[in-house]
Amino acid sequence: MTKYIKKSNQIIALEKQATSLKVEYKGLNFYPLLRYDMSLRVLRENSRKKRNSLAQKIKWLFNSFFSDSIAFTGVDSVYLSYSTFNREKINGKYFDKYVDPLIYRDQSNGLKTLAMEFNQRGIKRKPKHLPKHQLGFILILKGLIYAKSRRFVNVSIELSADASKIARMYGVEQKVLEKTIFMSYFFYKYFQRKFKGTGVKKAYATAMTTSMSAGYFMAANSLGIETYEVQHGNVNPYNLNYTHISGALLEPTPSIFPKNFMFFSHWSIDNYKRYSPKGGLINYSFFGDLQGEYIGRILPSDLSGKFEKALSGFKKFVLVGLGRDDLENHICDQILKSSNDVLYSIRVHPGMTSNYIDFIQDSPNLTALLKSDRSNIDFEFAHSMPVEILLEKCDELWCGSSTLIISAFDLGKPVKCWDAFAIEYYGTNRLESFEKN
Repeated sequence: MTKYIKKSNQIIALEKQATSLKVEYKGLNFYPLLRYDMSLRVLRENSRKKRNSLAQKIKWLFNSFFSDSIAFTGVDSVYLSYSTFNREKINGKYFDKYVDPLIYRDQSNGLKTLAMEFNQRGIKRKPKHLPKHQLGFILILKGLIYAKSRRFVNVSIELSADASKIARMYGVEQKVLEKTIFMSYFFYKYFQRKFKGTGVKKAYATAMTTSMSAGYFMAANSLGIETYEVQHGNVNPYNLNYTHISGALLEPTPSIFPKNFMFFSHWSIDNYKRYSPKGGLINYSFFGDLQGEYIGRILPSDLSGKFEKALSGFKKFVLVGLGRDDLENHICDQILKSSNDVLYSIRVHPGMTSNYIDFIQDSPNLTALLKSDRSNIDFEFAHSMPVEILLEKCDELWCGSSTLIISAFDLGKPVKCWDAFAIEYYGTNRLESFEKN
């Protein structure tokens, strides 16, 4: 990931210096989708994904035939999220940290909401605390057919000089970019028809740089609906999947960008603004308190009590967070040789796999910890308790390159890090390197 992050910083710097960033199709600017094609490849290279069975795929295809019947009429707020994104399970049910707290807020205030979820790779993750209308493969298939038809009649896109330069840095092939943009245009027209004349006032979505979310935001913006990109927690400013550039560089309208960007972190907002040029188009919002309130509502009191009881038996609690990296050998050795009065909760990023055991079994170091039978090494609470509570209770965070670092900063927690770039990026005044030991 270090290579990706460094390239991201270079590209952001070029964007801020550019005079025109244009990837145009049918008078609309799809420039930000350049980012998605590169970041998607990086995530594929660094992720471990469990394959679905043939039966699951057939069921997904069958269910998707009924996914297009959705209507937006009589709804105040519409939400769009994705099934493979950051999900956690509380009390036997999944909750979506991106949008569930906001949906709960709206419903508590008497507003009518419509929540949609796209089933990436057929993954639904049921049951859920807040059910959602499922968008299936047939919708994607329609987009692919539209994209193929554009290629068949030799329709092309136009890139400005600055955009072409950045595209070469990304290493994005023209045909791949065209498919992404054609699909985004399909979703733009699809959601425009869904929104039109319905009275919807607000549109929320995650993953701004996917074809579906990009088309969704463009459709809502074109009709004057207030748009919000929502992130589940803390975001790193160098991540290219978020909004960085000035709206002035992305004419003509409607803009692909949402008008509002919602965080759960004060630290994220303050530092993210460093990367936005003067005249940036988005408003920043903090709603971490709302997330905490929602998690507290769905967290069983008996689970919370068991966790508190487990903590009481140790002098120190260390949360070990794994992002898209494995546990380093010397960190594993340090944990195995540590004092028994220190509890280590080792947490695998939920976006890596639907079952953390699968990730552990692929890692010799994690397998060694799991089989050590030491009472001070925990995997259970690390994956049954919300990470927000784990961070609040921990005395120290150990991790590689992870947004948990920002969450720890927000809470004033000390951080020890084994990722060289993260140490360089955040500074040794904030992070302690394991290499010092």
